[in-house]
Amino acid sequence: MMNKKNNLFLMIILSMLIFTISTSESKFQILGESYNVFQTSFPEIKAYSNHESIRIISDDNFTDYGFSGYGNNTRPYIIENLNIISYVQDAILIQDTTKHFVIRNCHLTGTRGIMVTNVGTNTISILNNTITHCNYTAIWIRESAGVVLHDNILQYKSCRIILRDVPYSSVVNNSCFWGQIDIDCAGYSNITDNTCAGIVCGDSRNIILEDNLCQDTFYGIKIKYSRSNKILNNTCINCNVGLSIESCPNSVISGNNFSNSILTGISSRGLISSNFTNNICEYNLEVGMSFVAGEYLLVKNNTCNHNGLYGIKISDNEFDVNEPSDFVNNFCEFNGIGIKIKDANRRMIANNTFSNNLEYGMHLEYASYNSIHYNILENNSDFGIFSTWSWQNDIFYNDFINNNAEMLSGFSQCFDEGFNNHWYDEENQLGNYWSDYIGEGNYTIDGGEDFVDRYPNAEPFRYEITTTPTQTPVETEEALTPKLVYISFYFLGVTFLVRRRKMHHWKV
Repeated sequence: MMNKKNNLFLMIILSMLIFTISTSESKFQILGESYNVFQTSFPEIKAYSNHESIRIISDDNFTDYGFSGYGNNTRPYIIENLNIISYVQDAILIQDTTKHFVIRNCHLTGTRGIMVTNVGTNTISILNNTITHCNYTAIWIRESAGVVLHDNILQYKSCRIILRDVPYSSVVNNSCFWGQIDIDCAGYSNITDNTCAGIVCGDSRNIILEDNLCQDTFYGIKIKYSRSNKILNNTCINCNVGLSIESCPNSVISGNNFSNSILTGISSRGLISSNFTNNICEYNLEVGMSFVAGEYLLVKNNTCNHNGLYGIKISDNEFDVNEPSDFVNNFCEFNGIGIKIKDANRRMIANNTFSNNLEYGMHLEYASYNSIHYNILENNSDFGIFSTWSWQNDIFYNDFINNNAEMLSGFSQCFDEGFNNHWYDEENQLGNYWSDYIGEGNYTIDGGEDFVDRYPNAEPFRYEITTTPTQTPVETEEALTPKLVYISFYFLGVTFLVRRRKMHHWKV
């Protein structure tokens, strides 16, 4: 009963801290610039002309309204400098046209700010408008290819952008601080330099998502059932999940910052032949990077530090995944556990650093036929590698340095209660480097099958560490303080539970 009360007390404390943080003002600095998504003042554009709502359902309606231009690509119809307020219908509705037109420098309020359906390819440009107090959606465009959507400001929570069946489009430098950019069937489009409360993308291919800022939402970026997409240099922080990507083969995810998430920095599921390189996933309260059922993945040069549970988690669960993936040159430090490999096989885990983690550097659970070489596992509070119910893994050419230094769980730096794991290379008569090896005989590994390293190496195998990303979120003192308090209590709670579990284990 006392144990249950202690657990309940810890959960109450953690829940209160999450609520405090989630309701605090989200203001932070990235690369020297300040952002505040709850700002209420925006750049003012003057000299608007009041105008009734606009409804264009054929090419002839452009001239009926008397808009300037000829409707061609050199002199499009111009809709500009208008102030339209319409709470019962769309401020601007355009559909079934073939003429070129531009909507620019307008201030719009309506059920929807701008609604466009089934217009000619490469005929629409929406530029530098301010849209406020929408009842549903600020900009909704469908069945129209080659859309140019640049430099618009969308205010208030219901103001979002929806794009459906709009391939070959350009969505650049829009600000929808409380709303999402929601894209579907928009292949070969460029989504760049936007500031918003999340980007959702589905059923598209060859999309470029680059240099976007997404924050304070459930998903920073969510992309599903798409292929051959590039997700580059985005910043998604203070979300529940920084990036959720599912069933998107041939994707490139590089140079992004997915940090300060309530759950996970990167959540990847069912990806094939995709690269995750040079990303930063730090200070996420659960997992830095999570991979489920991935095949032919390259996960390289990522920094996954200061995450509550795992720096990296690999799990195939019920999926039948037999194709290899490579996890190389990653840094997983100051996490609960550096890397967790569960129900996964045929992974290459090489040249990584797993150090200063609260529990294990690496945890193998029901893992088989993995190659674990040239890793540095150093100063982890518990074992460097903890293996349970795992088999036929090759674990040699690694450096184990000062793990389990206080002998909290045993007398060596690793624990193995699996079977047929190989802790040395018999052909070359080389094993691992152990900082506590006495210099003669075998190195004994704790566990249940008398595992030993018969050929402990006298010197470390240390590899030349590849330069890691340096971009990190720099928060203002106001925003950083409650997070530091939360993280301190979080790790205090984890430490308490881990220590209590170990005490119970050894008593038994």
